[in-house]
Amino acid sequence: MIIKNKMQQKKYGEIKLIKNNKRYLFILVLLTVINLLFACNKKTSKLNQDSNIMYRDSLNVKNILLIQLDNGTDSDYGGIQALETLFNIEDTLLLNSGYKRSTEINMKQIIKNIFGVYPVETNTDYSYFRLCNKSLIAETGTAVDLMHTIEPYQSSFFSTFYVSYKHGLITYAYFLPEMINYKKQFPDLLELEKEPIYFEDEYEKGVIHKGIHWKDELDLEIRQNNNRLFLIHLNKFIFNNSNASLTWLINNNIEFLTLLVTYFGYDKNGKLNKAVLRNIFKDYKMFDGTTDYSQFDDIFFKKDCNEKLSIRNGLLKTIEEETNSDNTMYIYALTDYISYFFGNPEQKGKYSLEELSQIFVNIAIVEQQIRTSYFKPAAPEWNNRSHSYYISQKYPALLETAEKYNYFNIPFDDVLEMFRGDNEPL
Repeated sequence: MIIKNKMQQKKYGEIKLIKNNKRYLFILVLLTVINLLFACNKKTSKLNQDSNIMYRDSLNVKNILLIQLDNGTDSDYGGIQALETLFNIEDTLLLNSGYKRSTEINMKQIIKNIFGVYPVETNTDYSYFRLCNKSLIAETGTAVDLMHTIEPYQSSFFSTFYVSYKHGLITYAYFLPEMINYKKQFPDLLELEKEPIYFEDEYEKGVIHKGIHWKDELDLEIRQNNNRLFLIHLNKFIFNNSNASLTWLINNNIEFLTLLVTYFGYDKNGKLNKAVLRNIFKDYKMFDGTTDYSQFDDIFFKKDCNEKLSIRNGLLKTIEEETNSDNTMYIYALTDYISYFFGNPEQKGKYSLEELSQIFVNIAIVEQQIRTSYFKPAAPEWNNRSHSYYISQKYPALLETAEKYNYFNIPFDDVLEMFRGDNEPL
């Protein structure tokens, strides 16, 4: 709760009046001037709004900035009006970058294909989606629901995306000071950040904290620029299938791509998979040479939103393609992890015997194909029994169940032949 007026000052006793009359007079006059100028120059503003981000929907931009700057980084987001204003700003950024909008129908299908969910149905031209579309509140589907549940970018990192079908884009709910250089574009608003901000603790009544102005955020201009670039390349990669934008994301935001693969389950792009595998395995060995195998949990397989087994065959295929006689790290890490997984009651307990058997079959196939390609009598690193063989001996129910389900319609004869060879003395 931001402390703003004398009535609240009396309520909180010793708390001094934070925002004096002079400051509020300034805001009131500024809003009046903005509205008068906007009314007098409505036609001019309409012409400018499609050509310069400074003037696009300038009335709403300034009104939202007034709220978000006045309250600092602890501000409430501002509801639907703030989100629509953000959409307008981002629309200009994208169109100026050469972005091509998709239709609503295409957007919904692309989002489903890449993120694994359809956006929540609403009665407006905007929506949201998140993993499994777990509701932000008990009821969803109306503009009111969305307005009261907007999660700012800062508090929902990589969690919730917002969709504008009108502008053909997806975005995080950035505060405007996170997206535009307001110091240069709206210098007349800088007066708002001269006075300190205090607010009441959300959970402990009477506890007062000092707020932070946006101008005091570390490297704010760098952050604004990175957010703009991320917005552009995110949408170009998702909706324009831009290889150049994928390259930018790999070089500048591999964390997002890693979560796209491991969190949302998108593994259909070989270039993306390779970059994500490099990122996942960069810390494969710990500082003391040991391995924390739990870091690979839910990467190669996990339960989907319907609690069904989802195997990341795209990632497994990339491991197969990237492994050779000089690079065995990926396959060793995978098979070591599988040994750890089947020996870990907590992880193994998440799956039924049928699902465990299906996991075993898919991993055994990858190991068999790699060993067949690179096994050489002169290469001792390949002259050992397969991990899959050891697992099949330790947990015979896996192979028995796989046979019962016809190996889940996966050609398995070569794996069984490998096991027969593994059964012979070394």
